[in-house]
Amino acid sequence: MDQPTETEHLRAIQPSAVVIAAAALTALSGLLIGMTGLQLMGLIFRNPVLAAVPYAMVVAGVGGIGAATQLYRMRAASAPITLALMGLLSLGMTVWLFFSFANGLFSLFALVTPVLAFLAALFSLLSLGHCRRAAAARRELSDSGIELGM
Repeated sequence: MDQPTETEHLRAIQPSAVVIAAAALTALSGLLIGMTGLQLMGLIFRNPVLAAVPYAMVVAGVGGIGAATQLYRMRAASAPITLALMGLLSLGMTVWLFFSFANGLFSLFALVTPVLAFLAALFSLLSLGHCRRAAAARRELSDSGIELGM
């Protein structure tokens, strides 16, 4: 099989539509999870564990936005990390959704975030191959003396 040309390598390191969709869904999920946490900051929880939930949501939201930026850059480890993060956040936000609804707390952000985080995890799964190919192309370009500054 022939070796890929420089043009094919450069094409491989550009984000595909799947990677762009995964990064956008991850960033939007992170933003809405953080906003859900900010929305809860004004509530008074009697249980100290529940009092930490809004702060954990804000931190998770910022982490989701950070993961989205790395996924868009197509780093080799970014897709599996984003997949794990969004999978856990999807489960966590689903649990929070049922808990909050059962206790009379209704939030549209909390209603949307489990679905968005699940879609972000799904698209992150689909972007695994794209990120691996981009990392291999970067490595081969670097070995041939072409530094991209990335």
